[in-house]
Amino acid sequence: MLSCGVFRFRDQKAKGVCWCFRLVFDLCQGQDAKDSTKSASTLEAMELLDLNWDDVLHRHVLPYLSMADLFRLRAVSTGCRDLVHSYFSNALELDVSKHSEQMTTEAFNVLAANTNSLQSFIGDNCGFLEDSALKLLFKNNPKLKIVHLQCCKHLTPASLQPLILNCKGLKVLNLKGCPWVTSGCLQTFALHQTNLQEVHFESCGSLDDNCLEHFFSSFSKMQVVQFAHLHSVTDRTLMALAKYCKNLRNLDISNCSQITDQGLTALAKCPDLQVLRVSYCAGVRSGTTTELSSRFDRVRIEDKRPPPPPGWCIRWMPRNPGWVFHRKKMVQA
Repeated sequence: MLSCGVFRFRDQKAKGVCWCFRLVFDLCQGQDAKDSTKSASTLEAMELLDLNWDDVLHRHVLPYLSMADLFRLRAVSTGCRDLVHSYFSNALELDVSKHSEQMTTEAFNVLAANTNSLQSFIGDNCGFLEDSALKLLFKNNPKLKIVHLQCCKHLTPASLQPLILNCKGLKVLNLKGCPWVTSGCLQTFALHQTNLQEVHFESCGSLDDNCLEHFFSSFSKMQVVQFAHLHSVTDRTLMALAKYCKNLRNLDISNCSQITDQGLTALAKCPDLQVLRVSYCAGVRSGTTTELSSRFDRVRIEDKRPPPPPGWCIRWMPRNPGWVFHRKKMVQA
């Protein structure tokens, strides 16, 4: 039997009265049906915190509150604070990127201190993140499998130390647009981690062939690799991928100017490759991608070329790999 109840916080210190409308389960589960008929006065005397936290509040009430509402509820009383902290401790996912403009460093510190079951953390474009709070979060949540820190440019490699040492089940790592990621950071990952399957290193300008080759040699389960806009990367990295990452399925090397046809040819050793992005790679000829497409029907190749200026056309220069713009009259001559 389900009955509709209205619960009110009676704490006199609260600035207002907080009403929570929800469905109330049988108060006497396992008893006779006649015992489940309670008087209206009994229901009205109950408070929100009298309900079962794990089976009722955590599952059917708190998930519908926004992050701001959770912190407002936390401020009502010590009992409500304990309720919210208990909810945080059981959470499996935490996405603070949705609150990047509203959340403060102090609020995130509360989350970092009271979560211990997270498997996924999304912190993209969050300017309030600090090394100390992230280190606490990674230390308290050893079951993390997915971590996104895209475009968090103000952090340092020290923030990742507890993640590397403590979270052995990490599978997805997104550090896109993080200029502070260094070769030493990747070497530490390669030394302590074994289960990575997806990495994003786009626009991490400090990375080069040496660190990437050593990194990929430690992860035979790698399936998704994205390191677009790295102009220091050459064919060596692609050959390392073809050698060590046989399960590779998705590769993005867009705008990597030092990669040539030789590196793409080496990817033929990856039998599971499905998506290859080589847009704006100046060292790759369009004929090479066309040939790969014809040889491997399973591979979807994205190859966008820069449009020439009006009255100009593109000509391939084999001795100096890259696109060279020429006036149409000069090319015809």
